[in-house]
Amino acid sequence: MLIKRVKLTLFIFIIILLYSNPASTYGKNHRYILLKKAGTVYLYRNSRLRVLKKSPVILYNGDIIVTKSDSSAVFRIDKKFLKIFSYSKLVVRKVPILIYGKLQISKNERFREPHYKVYPLPEEGKTTKILMWGINRNCTITGKIIADSPAKKTLENLSFYRTGTNYRKALFGIPLGITDGKYKIKIDIQEKYLYSLIKFPFYVKKISHKTGTVKLEPKKLAILSPSEEKLKEQQILTWILTNSATKQYWKGRFTYPVKNPKIISDFGKKRKYYIGGRYMYSRFHYGIDLFGKRGTEVYAPNSGVVVFTGPRITTGNTIVIDHGLGVFSLFFHLDKIDVCQNVFVGKGCLIGKIGCTGLAESPHLHWGVLVNMVYVDPVQWIKYQF
Repeated sequence: MLIKRVKLTLFIFIIILLYSNPASTYGKNHRYILLKKAGTVYLYRNSRLRVLKKSPVILYNGDIIVTKSDSSAVFRIDKKFLKIFSYSKLVVRKVPILIYGKLQISKNERFREPHYKVYPLPEEGKTTKILMWGINRNCTITGKIIADSPAKKTLENLSFYRTGTNYRKALFGIPLGITDGKYKIKIDIQEKYLYSLIKFPFYVKKISHKTGTVKLEPKKLAILSPSEEKLKEQQILTWILTNSATKQYWKGRFTYPVKNPKIISDFGKKRKYYIGGRYMYSRFHYGIDLFGKRGTEVYAPNSGVVVFTGPRITTGNTIVIDHGLGVFSLFFHLDKIDVCQNVFVGKGCLIGKIGCTGLAESPHLHWGVLVNMVYVDPVQWIKYQF
């Protein structure tokens, strides 16, 4: 009889332990399981470090598992093996989790550590690609580019898209005028109950900017004046550029949108604007200007969906093509638009003709490429395959 009471008491105690509210037990003090090197597992709780020997181990909501160099951990939850790797962090999402057996550091070859590649090297005004593989296809991956000091601002969030069975890809642009130096890429890999945090540094290289002047006629002064119509146009364009397709439309490298291309103004050029001989303002050139006579044909540099066509005050007759995954091509100052909105166009399709509409001093084509709301050098998309 006594043995039955003891068993019943132990059973009730385990049930209470499993389903107790961890927040009331530990408050805001997280428990850290720190993995330092092979063969040693530590539990850090309430500023005390001790060797974890007992089994089973119960993890609560908010518990954090952290790995250091040359260490990884394999454990089993709900008949499913999970693994964390060097310089990673897992935060428990569901409570409580009972881990049977010792929480051990292992180099089990059944598990593959996620790999990543960053190329080309990050440079001001350029596009960079992150490719990840060797991960669970059901994982949710998000990322962010963060600065290493308060003086530098966080660049942007990263959106990873599935390319192939176990491959994920993210593109990001380095904006013009960025502070050079060290930044970090932070990637969260979301599991069913846990998430893994991976951080790695990268360095941004600044480029030397050419300078130039733009002289406009006095009648163009009205175009620079602020108005409600210009504000509305900008709001519409911003909404379009922040709602890109989650599918990649482009294939291979981009091509120049005109035949026999001649660049008359480079990307990233610092230009001073004068109207009627009076200095107005200075700004970067967020695209390339291609020479052409009025009526010269303009072609799509790659496949995509035409998401905007029409006149705008500053950019004149404008076409915007969504290539998918946050990549857009923008064409300004056109004389004629030969394509309809919401139509899919292939590489080399005729879309318009060169003109001198909007804030332009002579007939030419302005071609800009936008990657996740950051203007980048279009010539790079001709040289590299993203």
